[in-house]
Amino acid sequence: MSSDIALYVFTFRPHNWIPIPMATHEPSDLDTRVTELESLFTHLQRSIQDLNDVIVDQDRWQQETNRRIDHLQRQLQALSDDETDAGPVDEQPE
Repeated sequence: MSSDIALYVFTFRPHNWIPIPMATHEPSDLDTRVTELESLFTHLQRSIQDLNDVIVDQDRWQQETNRRIDHLQRQLQALSDDETDAGPVDEQPE
């Protein structure tokens, strides 16, 4: 004698509830399904870790780029200040 396992989702419809059968599995199929879900879960964990690594690397790269931009802006400002202190530069006509 086999027992079926049925899952139902109840959706709300105005004035009544309608059960919708989602799946029916034999107990042996349930073991297979659990194994597949565990495998999928492991794969998803690995994917999440890979994505997290990419985000961390991207954040490091962005911080380094921001530091370089700040450094270049300070150098440019220093050059601009030096030219202002030196006075106007006469342009030579061609």
